[in-house]
Amino acid sequence: MVLLERNTRVLIGLAYAIPCFTSLYMHLANNCLLPYVDFGWYFGVNTSADCDVIRYWIDFCKDFGVVALIAIVDVMTIVMIKVTAPGMRSANCSQTQKKRKREITFVKQALIQGAIFATELVFFFIVSTMQTKPVMIFLCTTVSWSLVHTIDPLVLILLNQEFRNMLLRNTRWRSRSTDEDDQ
Repeated sequence: MVLLERNTRVLIGLAYAIPCFTSLYMHLANNCLLPYVDFGWYFGVNTSADCDVIRYWIDFCKDFGVVALIAIVDVMTIVMIKVTAPGMRSANCSQTQKKRKREITFVKQALIQGAIFATELVFFFIVSTMQTKPVMIFLCTTVSWSLVHTIDPLVLILLNQEFRNMLLRNTRWRSRSTDEDDQ
């Protein structure tokens, strides 16, 4: 299995190590600080040739590569679902159908989240550099970053029935316990 506990721990370790390494490389080795830019109202990397090249390759290309890799895995999953669909239909087991539906929903969720994240990357790293008005720079950087981190959990909630049920169950439990405490 791909998602064994050991593999998951390695992926979590890499998810922390890679950004830490790239930040240290950018900020300490190349003096690419993160100052507040008053023109555009955002935090940005120093505008030197070295920092721009590093920022492009480390931030944009790495992040876009991760999104592309996730999209490739999603497309492979869709192909596998389509290939196994005739066999699943013949089995006609309700448990199998539920699992298949969950897998399709998960793929949709990952594709939508990937598209949202890729759009934010393009706005943040490419479109913002073409802007001359501070408001447009602010919209392409700060607002797009905030939107992607707001929309991401909304996609999760909207497409994941189990997650919605868990949230509603916890909300109901909390409201009952606070009502009992008040009495």
